[in-house]
Amino acid sequence: MSDVKLFRVTEFAESVFSSPLAHRTAIHPFWVMLLVAVWVATAGHWPLWLAMLEQARSGVASWSFLAALFGKLMLSALLILALTCWRWTIKPAIALLLLWSALGACVMALNRAAGEGVALSPQPLLQFMLALVNWKRLLGLPCLLTLLLVWLVPTVLIWRG
Repeated sequence: MSDVKLFRVTEFAESVFSSPLAHRTAIHPFWVMLLVAVWVATAGHWPLWLAMLEQARSGVASWSFLAALFGKLMLSALLILALTCWRWTIKPAIALLLLWSALGACVMALNRAAGEGVALSPQPLLQFMLALVNWKRLLGLPCLLTLLLVWLVPTVLIWRG
């Protein structure tokens, strides 16, 4: 004769260990990814937006171009996060994306302060990081503030949440 099962594993049996209130207040990962994507598109590219706003005010760039650029940046970040939205990889992926955008913002800000153009491609960031002379420029106050506000604060909020 076969064994008699006393308990059956169901969702209800597993939910006994956590309160139903915790289930109701949990944020869906899509909303977290969307919020991070908007953050990367805005705060992660703040030197770009300053340069583009100057262009828009002078009439060189149109406001519809700025909206399209924002959409492209946001959807790119959302796509990267959607591809890494797994249970164990979403938080590290968010932290790395935020770090990459903060470092990119630092490089864009330093290039803008030096009178060079602000570039969107990853090539200037890679060239900047490979030159050891530039690393001490990253220890300046603007870059440290950018790293703190664009990368560290949101990363800590995501990891604690």
